[in-house]
Amino acid sequence: MPSWEETEDLLKTLTIVAAIALAPLACRAADLTPLDVKTGLWETTINTQTSGVPGVSDDVLAKMPPEQRARIEAAIKGASGPHTTRSCVTPDTLKSAAFGDSSNSACKRTLISSTPTSATYHVECGSGRMTNVGDGHVQATSSESIKGEVVMKTTMPGGRTSTTNVTFTAHWLGSDCGSLKPK
Repeated sequence: MPSWEETEDLLKTLTIVAAIALAPLACRAADLTPLDVKTGLWETTINTQTSGVPGVSDDVLAKMPPEQRARIEAAIKGASGPHTTRSCVTPDTLKSAAFGDSSNSACKRTLISSTPTSATYHVECGSGRMTNVGDGHVQATSSESIKGEVVMKTTMPGGRTSTTNVTFTAHWLGSDCGSLKPK
């Protein structure tokens, strides 16, 4: 049965993977060629598939205290399937390429390449005793549409691993963000 620390690490990993999908281009602005897309209100749909969630089999879940089991089940359920979010993209956002929360200092993002229509990057994150390593690609299919993919491999203590595939699409809704503030 995983320890409480391993359970907390799993919850952190699921959060990190979601944040990476929402902030696919959070790299050094000096190295980045911003995507040539419109500013304003964007809607992003994220689909997540995880295989081999480390240490969380039905047998293991059955032996956990109810509160711990509920937290893990909620985290796994909350991280999978489609999620839709909205964000406000400004000219400054495009220059910094922060389409979401890029404040996770536990992650090192390396920009591999960027053009006005695409970017490829590598991510390495340390979260407690767990590591996450992955690669992503973002493509502006038009000035009003973006799509991308992130594949992350998580390694837990003892060498247990899981792979998370995140695909996302985003489309421009309009130039007015309303009450939504840029991140």
